[in-house]
Amino acid sequence: MGVMGKKSGLPVEGSPASQMVALMSNFGHNKDVTIEVARVTAPLPDMKIVLQTGEDDDLELDRDDMVISGTVLKANPPAGAYVIVIGDDDTDEFFVMDTAN
Repeated sequence: MGVMGKKSGLPVEGSPASQMVALMSNFGHNKDVTIEVARVTAPLPDMKIVLQTGEDDDLELDRDDMVISGTVLKANPPAGAYVIVIGDDDTDEFFVMDTAN
């Protein structure tokens, strides 16, 4: 069963990333959560990704620094691919949700 929208009660269509964005808009904006695109620098099982911070230093995350969704596990993106990451600024947790094209 898919994700249900709060307002309509109908299933939210699209990829997991678009479903997450739809849920966030249905339940309200949280300014402490960011959605970013990161570059994979090492593939699974010891995945590493780099978030471009806009500052001099990019933020490199090791496998222990992130939670990886089943969608990304199945896709097994190679080094050089891009993934969609949700970051929780309050807890410094990062969730790798989907691959990006």
